[in-house]
Amino acid sequence: VTSDTIASGITLAGTTTLSSHLVMGDNDIIKIGDGADLQIYHSGTHSFVSNTTGNLYIQDDGYVEIGSQSGEVYVGAVKDGAVNLRYDNNIKIVTKADGVDITGELQADSLDIDGNADITGNLVVAGADHTFYSGAADVDFSIGRSSDQALSINVDDNNIKLTALQDADSNSTHAFILNRAFGGTGANNFEVQKDGSMQFRIDTSGNATFTGTVDIDGASL
Repeated sequence: VTSDTIASGITLAGTTTLSSHLVMGDNDIIKIGDGADLQIYHSGTHSFVSNTTGNLYIQDDGYVEIGSQSGEVYVGAVKDGAVNLRYDNNIKIVTKADGVDITGELQADSLDIDGNADITGNLVVAGADHTFYSGAADVDFSIGRSSDQALSINVDDNNIKLTALQDADSNSTHAFILNRAFGGTGANNFEVQKDGSMQFRIDTSGNATFTGTVDIDGASL
């Protein structure tokens, strides 16, 4: 080769080794594959890695990182380990063996949770007119220290129950029930129970029934 330019191209049968850089101009394309399926080039404004057939794989058995020339990391991933996403070089999302660890606020238009939710801080619901509901036939919603020390709201086909479960001093369970058909005594009664037994009831006619003594100003009825 006696010239700096080969006008008609060149075909090499063996391996090509360069002792210096491969210098290409804007929109000059490195084409790889029988149909030039993988192409690498610079448009003069942007750089492209373009694949038109199959999948594009970036493979490494160690650590893979996408970041800036100044050293800021955008995404990092390690084999058999975590993948992390960063904002301004600060890790915000990290995958782990049992799920995902999020640092900061999780903002979403909707949230679907298939299992339990453990909240160590406060649950703050902003705004007004919120609805908590379930499509199940029998729903229990409890607030408290444990399953046996809680205030429970239960809704089924017949009753709406507000129940104070046994507390730390072993006091009995108390229930306040607004029902639609309780024990065949009619619809829409209001009833107070202790350990499952009726203590006080007001029926749809306004009649009140007590199982114990009624004290009014010290006088027993």
